[in-house]
Amino acid sequence: MQRFDECSDHLSIPIEPSFFHFLKKNFIKIKKLKIHYPEYDVIEKHKKKTYYTFVDHSCHTIFEIHVGEKLVHQDIDDFALETKYVEGKYLNKNFYPNKKSVLNKFKTIAEQTVSSYNKRVETKKAQ
Repeated sequence: MQRFDECSDHLSIPIEPSFFHFLKKNFIKIKKLKIHYPEYDVIEKHKKKTYYTFVDHSCHTIFEIHVGEKLVHQDIDDFALETKYVEGKYLNKNFYPNKKSVLNKFKTIAEQTVSSYNKRVETKKAQ
């Protein structure tokens, strides 16, 4: 694993195998699944109406996975993943399925892998 930017060179270090094991084991799911935006139901005039919520800005984790000649693109929006209640009172029907999703687990493992990389690079720099 190595960080790239225009201002400095960064160390390259071996990545933890758990990241690739998880990716290999769950690749088809990672490729096909989506994190769904908040959705909630409201009873209006004795009829159930479903509403969807979006925002114009949020933090996104974007994965581009190159497999041979193919590119798998996954965009995980933190707003969609983390919103439990809309307007403080309507339960997002997608909250629990999103949290249990393989994509959420993949994102978490990727964040842990990057955090571990950062710590290891800082330790090597200090030596």
